[in-house]
Amino acid sequence: MAELAEDAELSRLQEWLGRALRQRRALDADPDAIAWAEGALEPSPTLSAIACAEIYRQQFWLRHTASLVDDFPGVGGVLGQARWQRLVEEYLDAHPPDSWTLRDLGHALPAFVATRDWLDDRALVADLARLEWALIEAFDAADSPPLDASAIERLDPEAWPQVRVLLDPSVRLLAACAPVHELRRGILAGEAPRALPESSPSWLVVARSPLRRLRAEPVSEAEHRVLLAQQGGAPLLGAFGEELEAGRVPPADAEATLAAWLGRWAEAGWIGAFERGG
Repeated sequence: MAELAEDAELSRLQEWLGRALRQRRALDADPDAIAWAEGALEPSPTLSAIACAEIYRQQFWLRHTASLVDDFPGVGGVLGQARWQRLVEEYLDAHPPDSWTLRDLGHALPAFVATRDWLDDRALVADLARLEWALIEAFDAADSPPLDASAIERLDPEAWPQVRVLLDPSVRLLAACAPVHELRRGILAGEAPRALPESSPSWLVVARSPLRRLRAEPVSEAEHRVLLAQQGGAPLLGAFGEELEAGRVPPADAEATLAAWLGRWAEAGWIGAFERGG
């Protein structure tokens, strides 16, 4: 029974500390927190129990906000200090850390941004956050063997209607409301955005190059749709044919367009392999 009581007491202490560390208000300004700490925590030789707890509360916010700044520099640059601070505080309230690694801290931030009614530019900021999270995922993606340069040449011509492209594990495909990759590039170069870009659909491929460099490359809507179809397991020629029928690829340029796409995908490291479907 004594062990059960100790476990219950430890559980209550952990729950209180978990809530206390996420408070925005200083603990030593909260009479209830002071009273609780004096009855549950031991002071240090130089600090009161509540002062010790307050140090950990401050470190919680400093460590986690710094991690989000590192992972989402573009979002922070667009929002400015005041709006960024409000966003981060609301985000950590709604999504307290639930992983042993800070790498996962911002996984829900893009979707969270899209719910903030007080952000009048939230669609663009959400897309920028999605881009920055995609870069994190691409960086951490599994490695795959380099593409055999002769892989296309060895394909049986009769097999082409069933061939699909297996994309590299690092590839992430994004559709954005504006060229957020250019906005982010300017912010990282130290250029404060004078005005946010006007709404203009943008299709991006985020991937890790063979030299392990992260890139966000713009592509056409048709190319983006074909790449999405490859992720979904569709045959390459079938997906390309749909873009032809929809008029997003000029029929006169069809063969050259597909050849150029495949060449670019291979050079950029977006292709993991070719596979013949059933």
